[in-house]
Amino acid sequence: MSEPTTVSAEGVSLQVPDGWERVEAPGLTVGIAGPVGTATADGTQFRPSLTAIVVDAAPDADIRLLGSEAVAAARLVSDDVHVLAYDLWPLPDGTAGRRLEITLEQGGIPLCVRQWIALRDGRVITLTGTCDVAHLLAGGPIIERLATQALAAQETR
Repeated sequence: MSEPTTVSAEGVSLQVPDGWERVEAPGLTVGIAGPVGTATADGTQFRPSLTAIVVDAAPDADIRLLGSEAVAAARLVSDDVHVLAYDLWPLPDGTAGRRLEITLEQGGIPLCVRQWIALRDGRVITLTGTCDVAHLLAGGPIIERLATQALAAQETR
């Protein structure tokens, strides 16, 4: 068995599971995507993914406000967004981040989106994991594990 590949940027490291690959997109610090899990009759395809965005935080940034802003932003994505959960997320350094879980439909595919927000050393780290609902039992735990590892591996600077 070979060592898992890791992709890193801005202090966030994501392990790339077998069958997954690094993806690039404007605004992403780092991202990975899995194999196509769902395809619709019109040819729309969906791949599970985990992305990270790291930005400088305002000097007065507060994780409570950042979490509330994430909930508000999620509700603006689409009229059919449903917030399933919003909770504290314990980070390895003893602080608390926030975790948000929503569902929505995109291109005819029902999706579950989990977002983790952490405030560390003057930076906001947002991880977003997306999985189609049909594959949530298999893909959800993979994404959750990857997000936990990414936040645990995030270096303090």
